[in-house]
Amino acid sequence: MKNRFTAGFLLVCMLQTSSLFAQDPIPVKQQLPNKPLIFSQIPERSVCSIQSWEQLQSWSVGKAIELPLTDKAFFAGTVTEKVQRAANIQSLNIKLSNYPGTLLNLTLISEPNQPVKISGRIINPNSGDVLLLTYENNKYVLQKQQQQFFMTE
Repeated sequence: MKNRFTAGFLLVCMLQTSSLFAQDPIPVKQQLPNKPLIFSQIPERSVCSIQSWEQLQSWSVGKAIELPLTDKAFFAGTVTEKVQRAANIQSLNIKLSNYPGTLLNLTLISEPNQPVKISGRIINPNSGDVLLLTYENNKYVLQKQQQQFFMTE
């Protein structure tokens, strides 16, 4: 009985150690490609003038738009999608023509007795940078991020 137990224990140890060497680990040599920065003329962080953006809720699919960003920059494009996510949340997708291949996604949040809050992001899969539109300290701010640190939904 004692010999069978020892032989069985040795057999289990041998099988366990052989499974440890069954596969060689594959070295990971993943490098993120360096993509061109298409928003290089836009500052890292800038305050936006949103006064002319107030008609966003009335835009329909197919409408050509032009949105001033700062004194020197603007976005031009066409509304490609308009989705009502909830009773007070609306989402707009705008394909930009002055930045080919770029999508401007805006989310409009309307609360009773309050102005509409806008958040958004501007992303191009072939670009190395992303622009985020946020509301901070009663101002709309456009902030640039590297795309490699940005996750899309």
